[in-house]
Amino acid sequence: MAALFSNDPGVLATGSFTLRGANVNQATTDLPTITILYPTGFTRFRVTGVFVSHASLSLTTATLGVFTAAGGTGTTIVTDAALSGITSTAESTAANSISMTLASQTTTSYTLSGLIPRCGTAQGAAATCDITITVQFLP
Repeated sequence: MAALFSNDPGVLATGSFTLRGANVNQATTDLPTITILYPTGFTRFRVTGVFVSHASLSLTTATLGVFTAAGGTGTTIVTDAALSGITSTAESTAANSISMTLASQTTTSYTLSGLIPRCGTAQGAAATCDITITVQFLP
């Protein structure tokens, strides 16, 4: 996982955290937790985006959700949704990534150490992708 953030006082503190090579061919299974690393002076965050990219094949069947607790419990960040918008695996081409719809994240901040992506429906063949969560840090 990679973490990128800025904690310059004159810059909005944001972060980007990626789970690479997530296996989306396993039904109703939690994927590895995406750890949130806080910059100095910040204790909370709000989710600003969830993106799926770098798929190993066209994702025609797989679904993905993101939650605050294991087993698809806790607060829903992204409701289990189809990844079928990813139809290309080639870089720099249309339909090689998607932005997932957030579930009311404009009104909630968190003090969690990580978020849990969960594969709802398996692809039906070996398939991986990268899942990136972007956040805005709050003091």
